[in-house]
Amino acid sequence: MTDAAGQSHSDTTTVQVMTNLAPHVICVPLHGNPDVPHLVYAGKAVTLKGIARDAGALTYQWDFGDGTTSAVAAVTDQYVIQATHTYIGPPNRSFTARLTVGDAQGLSGSDEYRLVMRPDTASTRAEVAVDEALWGCTRIKTARPDIGTIRPTTGRTTVRPRRRARCRRC
Repeated sequence: MTDAAGQSHSDTTTVQVMTNLAPHVICVPLHGNPDVPHLVYAGKAVTLKGIARDAGALTYQWDFGDGTTSAVAAVTDQYVIQATHTYIGPPNRSFTARLTVGDAQGLSGSDEYRLVMRPDTASTRAEVAVDEALWGCTRIKTARPDIGTIRPTTGRTTVRPRRRARCRRC
């Protein structure tokens, strides 16, 4: 390199180019806040939700945090990696599930999905229903990109209302 005064300097460095990186896994947080656990009540089947960013063939497995795991399965949609599980236990018991996604080269990434057991009340049932409904909106959004904007890193979805049809005379 030569500057305006005519002085020059050069240097050499070695750069290692990675041919493959581990999948980037994100478990969908409740209301966009990763510090707030998803609510669950005893006997209710809940959907654990996650996404992965990676190219190529992927597999996934959920560790439900209660001593059980899902079977290893192929990822068919990297924005919809989900499993349904029924938790049992006393109120206030916490569970930390883990989604692990692997690629064809043997690299894997994972993220935690936090849950907390609550009493079976109308309030808890409403929170669980909202959580499930928001995931439904996210799944629809990835299938229909014309209806809103998804932010996979936060789990928040902004739904854009459809444009009203205008009268031909207007």
